[in-house]
Amino acid sequence: MKYIELYMKERLKLQPLGKVTFEGLQTMDSDETYGYSVLIDGKDIGLEIWWADYSMWLEDKLTELGFNNQ
Repeated sequence: MKYIELYMKERLKLQPLGKVTFEGLQTMDSDETYGYSVLIDGKDIGLEIWWADYSMWLEDKLTELGFNNQ
C-alpha cells in the first residue's frame, strides 16, 4: 500500500495533518487481513481503507497512465 496517502488525498479528499500509520484489519473468524485502519499520531480516527477499494483506485491510476489489461 505504497500510495495510500495519495489515495486518501485524491479519492477520499482527506489531507492528514499528523503522522499517518496503519493497523491491519482482520476478520473475526480468520487471520486474513482485508485492509487497514488509519491512525493519525497514533490515534484511531475511525477510517478504514479496504484493499478492494484501494486496488480499484490503483487500476484507475494505471488506466490514466495508459496501461490496461488487454
